[in-house]
Amino acid sequence: MADSNIIYVNRYKFHSTWTARMNYHRMSIIFVLFGIVYLLSVKVTNGQKTNSQDSTGSNHSCPVLILYPSFLYATFGRRVNFTGKVEAKLEYPIEGLWQRLQHGVLLKSINQDEKKYLDTNALAPSQLVINNVNFDDEGEYRLQVRISTGWCSSNTVRLQHVYGILDYNASCNKTRECDERKHLQCSRKTCLCDDSYYPFNQTCFPKSDLRAPIYNYNISEFSMYFKWTQPTHSNLIQNYTVSIRHSNRTSITSKSVGKQTSFTFPYNFIPGYRYYVKIASNVQIHQPREQFIENSELGIILAPLPPGPIERNVSNFHPEKLHLKWTVPINNTRVDSYYITISDQHSTIITSYPSSNDLEVSTRLQPGTNYTVTLYAKSYGSYSPQYTEEIQTLRTPLLTINPSGWPDIPYLSNLEIQCIIRNISDFPPTLETKWQRNKLDVNISDAMYNGSSLDLINPKLVINRIDFDRDDDVRYQCMAQNSEGWGSSLSDIRIDVKGSIKFQKSCNNSRECLYGAHLTCSNKHCLCSYNYYHKNEVCYFRNYLQAQSVGIQSTTCDISITWNHPYQHADLVTGYEVYLQEKTENSWKSSEKIYAGNSTSYTSPCTLQSGRLYRISIRSLVLLSNPMQTITVETSFYKTILEPRKPGAIVTNLSNFSADGVHLVWEESDGFVNRYIVRIDDHEQETLDKKPTIDWDQLLLPDTLYNVTITAISYGFTTNDYHFYGRRLSLPAASFILTTKSQYTGKAFLSYGDGDYKLTGDDVTSPALRSPTTVYIGDGTEDGFNYVVIGTNGVIGLGETFNSGSIHAMDSKHVKKRQILCPFWTDLASKDNVGKVYYNTYRRGKDRASVDSAFMEKADGIVKKYFKDLKYFKATWLVKVTWENMTLYGHKEQRDVAFNVRMFMYYKVQQ
Repeated sequence: MADSNIIYVNRYKFHSTWTARMNYHRMSIIFVLFGIVYLLSVKVTNGQKTNSQDSTGSNHSCPVLILYPSFLYATFGRRVNFTGKVEAKLEYPIEGLWQRLQHGVLLKSINQDEKKYLDTNALAPSQLVINNVNFDDEGEYRLQVRISTGWCSSNTVRLQHVYGILDYNASCNKTRECDERKHLQCSRKTCLCDDSYYPFNQTCFPKSDLRAPIYNYNISEFSMYFKWTQPTHSNLIQNYTVSIRHSNRTSITSKSVGKQTSFTFPYNFIPGYRYYVKIASNVQIHQPREQFIENSELGIILAPLPPGPIERNVSNFHPEKLHLKWTVPINNTRVDSYYITISDQHSTIITSYPSSNDLEVSTRLQPGTNYTVTLYAKSYGSYSPQYTEEIQTLRTPLLTINPSGWPDIPYLSNLEIQCIIRNISDFPPTLETKWQRNKLDVNISDAMYNGSSLDLINPKLVINRIDFDRDDDVRYQCMAQNSEGWGSSLSDIRIDVKGSIKFQKSCNNSRECLYGAHLTCSNKHCLCSYNYYHKNEVCYFRNYLQAQSVGIQSTTCDISITWNHPYQHADLVTGYEVYLQEKTENSWKSSEKIYAGNSTSYTSPCTLQSGRLYRISIRSLVLLSNPMQTITVETSFYKTILEPRKPGAIVTNLSNFSADGVHLVWEESDGFVNRYIVRIDDHEQETLDKKPTIDWDQLLLPDTLYNVTITAISYGFTTNDYHFYGRRLSLPAASFILTTKSQYTGKAFLSYGDGDYKLTGDDVTSPALRSPTTVYIGDGTEDGFNYVVIGTNGVIGLGETFNSGSIHAMDSKHVKKRQILCPFWTDLASKDNVGKVYYNTYRRGKDRASVDSAFMEKADGIVKKYFKDLKYFKATWLVKVTWENMTLYGHKEQRDVAFNVRMFMYYKVQQ
């Protein structure tokens, strides 16, 4: 492979002082100071191919790699961007590369210096940029990064589809070249509308837009009438054809109606049937020449006729098993189903949709009660007019039982069920009673029913010695008969047998033990269940014997634990054990068990690993009596991260203290660490992994002493992508660094960006920025200025607007009469939303914002630092301009032109 060739045009810095004088109440002298720093970088790199790698890194040590969005749609020739998030677990990647795949198979590794992928970065920040997208770029992409144990792969993202860009009537070779979003396809070497669209004024519209929608219709047994709407572009329609057919596909009529928009047709239509009306738009397109038909169809239903009366001779009006049958509609009416409601005088009791003309009602009605039956016929969702008729249910006996429902019945107890037959004056007298078990008649002479009766007013059922196998989940009901039929109790009883044997009594099965007392049948006796303990023949939840109010404190090498005795029954506890476990990469180490006796505290030896995650539980040792039993009860686990050890000193010979490129290396913490926090002044920054080094992302002032604190962070275990257990910080290691000057120092003086005004585009100027007074240059003989204008071409006009980017405007003949400041005068622009000119002005005064005061004080400090004869300098007006990432004319892909200017004005009172 060829070596990479890299060319840099370095950054330059210079300061110049212009002096202007004017009389100001005969006591003032005005000075203007210009400080200029600018940067121009041009980078040319030959491509270098990186071989693809297999994923060999451990899943437990590989960083978390997340790419987003998961898929993109792009326009041909545009730029797309996938972003990656790289979150180190313990170790930040050493290097990375992007790869392209097809069906999961690697096609190639991407060379990020190739023009196609310019601005692509594998790491910090991680992004894949595909420039000038074409159809061949569709497919899957992933990111691979390398750590010390091997290569790790991300999820895949997909460039799902690339849209063509050719417009209607453009020449083409392939369909994809045409803009499919405009419904174009390549036909006969030309981009034309696809088959389901038609052209109008070189725009494609759905052919369905030429359908004539029906918006009004009426149908009876003798005729049909309907109207439709003229569609958009109706001038393309030659005429309409109207057709009507039966739902069985039999044609009724078909007729051309010209351009009229309504139609009436007499015919004998049958109720309940659907008839289909179709309006065909006959379309003629002239360019390109095409004829086609678009159909608008609507199904129109003639509502069914209503059903007839209830056939009482075949219906049954028993309140518990109502059966209704009615006559079907006349005139061969088609019916899909019926809609029926049964209502009393208060509300609707039953709603049903039977498919035939009869109904079996499962809902229980009141005997001897009047109900209203309402019937509808239904066909294709259309309902007939209603038919209504009154019915009365039979006067069968009305009974209730007590208890009813699903009561808990103790094991081996006797259950007595009372039945009450209500005496209603106009009902026939009761002739007979009986009891039923699961719908079968009961023989009360059986021994299990001793004490039962079949009284005609208050019959009684007695069930002796309730048993699980015989009686659990069994239903009983009471029945009575009169001359109009049998009636059953309004509700039945469903027996739920519950245990009744008390603590330490004999048993055969756990269900026999007293329900709700937390008992189980063990060794033929009812004893407390596993999660419970006994005292005085009562079962208590074992958690009552847990150690209480557990407190954990830890240092860099030990853990101190305190706890209280249980809140109740502490006399049962004979001692405690402490269990201690350390978190490893995938699991927890084997527990270390320590016997603590009756003490309620424990401190481990100072031999534990700093920064590691530990979990602790306290086990209560319990001795029970009557019967005697030994049990243990543990607390839940309590987790703590031991304090990491303080980081060591900054390694001066490995660090760089350049003001705008601080790089710090320090002695690593002696113990387990995931990351470090570095704080300089009021700014904090975290390292990417456990390595004791950082590149500071903020600009500092040169020749300035800064306080630096470094704090170790531990998440307790090796994988730190999900911080389930929080984090623990070490004591901070404090030190001082003295920054140095560098070739980039000028950028550090005054920040820019947020809150500044912006210029973007080509050959753009700012509004006039007014000064608080007239400013004079040189000896004061020339006219002064009271405003400045910023230009995108690297020019500041002093009292005039000038921003020419032409080389012909740069000779002395044209500029000698101008008042302009030219920090970097050339043809510059911002392209594709990249490149901006930031500018702002500041002035001193009580009515100005606090941000102005801060900038003015910085300006004072800068001037005093570099111009020792201006030790009383006090700025009153500041103009700050920064050209960032501008594009040179003719270098569209090069956006590395950046420079800034600061202009100060101050007053000095003569002594």
